[in-house]
Amino acid sequence: MSETDLTSEESKKLEDGRNLTATANDLWRQRGFAATDPLYEQALAITSEVLGQDCMEYALAARNLANLRYVQKKYEEAQDLYQRVLKIMERQLGPAHEDLVEVLTWLGESRFRGQRYDEAEQPYQRALAILEQQGDAALEQLANVCMRLAHFYYFVGRYDEAEPQYLRALSTREQVLGPDHLDVARTAWQLARMYHLQPEFKKDAEPLFLRAVTIQETVLGNDDPETAQGLYRLADFYRSKERPIDADPLYQRAISILDAHPELDEGETRWMRSGYAEFLRETDREAQASELEKRWGEWDAYEEMWRTEIRKREATLGPDSPDLATSLQQLADACSFRENYDEAEKHYLRALSIREAALGPDDASIASNLTGLARIYRLRKQYAQAEELVQRAARICESSFGKNSIEYGRTQEHLAATASAQKQTQRAEKLYELALSIYREVAGSESREYAEGLYHFAKFYAAFSQFENAALVLNKLMNIAEKDIDVADLEKADYFELYANVLEQLGRTEEAKAQAKRMEDIYKRTQ
Repeated sequence: MSETDLTSEESKKLEDGRNLTATANDLWRQRGFAATDPLYEQALAITSEVLGQDCMEYALAARNLANLRYVQKKYEEAQDLYQRVLKIMERQLGPAHEDLVEVLTWLGESRFRGQRYDEAEQPYQRALAILEQQGDAALEQLANVCMRLAHFYYFVGRYDEAEPQYLRALSTREQVLGPDHLDVARTAWQLARMYHLQPEFKKDAEPLFLRAVTIQETVLGNDDPETAQGLYRLADFYRSKERPIDADPLYQRAISILDAHPELDEGETRWMRSGYAEFLRETDREAQASELEKRWGEWDAYEEMWRTEIRKREATLGPDSPDLATSLQQLADACSFRENYDEAEKHYLRALSIREAALGPDDASIASNLTGLARIYRLRKQYAQAEELVQRAARICESSFGKNSIEYGRTQEHLAATASAQKQTQRAEKLYELALSIYREVAGSESREYAEGLYHFAKFYAAFSQFENAALVLNKLMNIAEKDIDVADLEKADYFELYANVLEQLGRTEEAKAQAKRMEDIYKRTQ
C-alpha cells in the first residue's frame, strides 16, 4: 500500500512505529540491546499492518529485528528474518543491487554461527560477486567480506580456500587503507596464525606476525591492550619454535601492559597470564609462576566463560530471559563442582526464579535446576529442603517425560543420594535399583546412564561397608567398561579405583593390584 492511500489513523500509527524504531536505534547505539527488543518487534508489526510485507520499509524494520536476533545469538530467527528481507529487496531493487550485500553478509554469518555450514558459503560468495561489479568504491567492503569468508573456510578446515581470501583481503586493505592501518595488521595476524598452525603451507609466519606487531605499536602505542595481544601471539609463535630467548621479553612486555590496565575484563586477559605461567614452568621457573598466580588470584576458565556469557545475555536479552537462566545454571553447576556452594546456590535460585516466571512452575527445564539446588542442600545436611526439591523435580519429570524416562530415573538417583546421606539404607537401595532398571530399559545395558548408575550404586554400598554387594555391582560395571561406551577414560579410571579399593577390603589383594594398574595406565595415557 502507498502512503498516499493511508487514512489519517493509519498515518498516525505508521508514525508511531517510526518513532519506536528511532527510540530503539538510540538504545542500540548505547548498547541497550535488551530494551530494543519490544520496540523493534512493535515497529515491525505496525509496518506490516499498515503497509504490508512487500515494501522496503517493512524490509528495513525486519532487518533491524534480524540484527538484534543475531546479537542475541538467536541465529535461526536471524536467518529467517534476513531471508525474508532478502526476498523483498530482490523484488524491489533487483538481484544484484549493492544494498543486498549487507543482508547477504549477515545471512552468511547467521548460518555460520548457527552451524548451518553447508548453507553459509553461498551468501558470502554472492555478496562478493555483487561487490566485484561495483569497482573501486566498494573495495573496502569487498575486503571485509573476503575476511569473513576466509574465517568461515578456516573454521571448517578448508584452508586452501581460506588462504586466497586472506591474501586478497590483505592486498585490498593495503591498497585502500594504506600499509600501516590496523585492519592490515589484523589481516596479517590472521594469515600468520593460519600459516603457523597449518605447516602444510610451508610458509614462514614470522614476517607477518612481526608486521602486525609493528603496526600495532606504531598506531596504538606501546601500552595498548591490543598491542599486548600482538606481542603475546608473537611470543607464543617463538615458544612453539623452541626459541624461549626471543619469547621471554615479549611475554614480559605483554604482561606489563595488562598490569597497567586493571580496568580490563579478567576473562578477556587471563588466558594470556595463564599462558605466561605455563611458559615460566616450561623454562624451569616454577617459583616465579606460582608467585604470579598467587598475585593474580584464583581463576577458573570454565566459570569465567559462563560469567562472560551471562553478562552478554543479560545485556542482549534482558534480566528475565530463559536463555539467561540456562547460562546461570551452567555457572551454578561449575561453582558447585568446585565446592563454591554459596555462589552456586545464588545462581541456581536466580535461574529458578526466571524460569518459573517465564515458563511456569512445572516446565521441564526446571527439574535439573531443582536437583542441582537440592544437591547443595543435601551436602549442607538440609535434608528436608533437599527432599522437597527432588520430589518436585520428580513430579515435573513424570509429567513431562513419564516414569519410564532417563530424566525421571535421575530424580530417583538424587532421592537415593538424599536417603543415603541420612543413613536410610534400605530406602536408598530401592531407589538406586529403580533408577538402574529405568536406565537399563530406556538406554540399554551398555549406555553411559546405566554405567554411571552402577558406579554410584557401588559407591553407596562401599560407603556402608557392604563390600560384597559393592563387588557384585562393580563386576557388572567392569563388563560394560571393557566395551566402547560413552564414558571418558578418566571416568573409567574412577571405576577401576573404586573396584581396587573394594577388592582390597575383601582381601583379594592381587585382583585389587590389577585394577589399580588399569587405573594408573589410564592416567599415564591421559597426561
